Amino acid sequence: MTAPRGVKASRELGEHGVDVDRLADALAARMTRPILADTRTAAAMLGMGVDAFRAHVAPHVGCVRRGTAGKGQGRALRLYRVADLERWADEHATRIVDELARPEAT
Repeated sequence: MTAPRGVKASRELGEHGVDVDRLADALAARMTRPILADTRTAAAMLGMGVDAFRAHVAPHVGCVRRGTAGKGQGRALRLYRVADLERWADEHATRIVDELARPEAT
């Protein structure tokens, strides 16, 4: 019996007809998703510059700080949770939609 077009040979399919290699690749991609992002990366993930990120987002999301910001030692590394950045974006997108849906006051 031959496998349907676009499906790997049956020996490579799991018990329920699942493409095991494809599933493994998807799981690996999900597992290697970053948990934290530095300031520059966090800003880029939200499509904004670092200054805008620091002004509008950073005060509203948690941050992991590493290192010291003492004189001559440079700045402390700040890492932001990707989940918090996604939550911030979701909350603010909803607010914009809510504002547009409101009838204008006269």
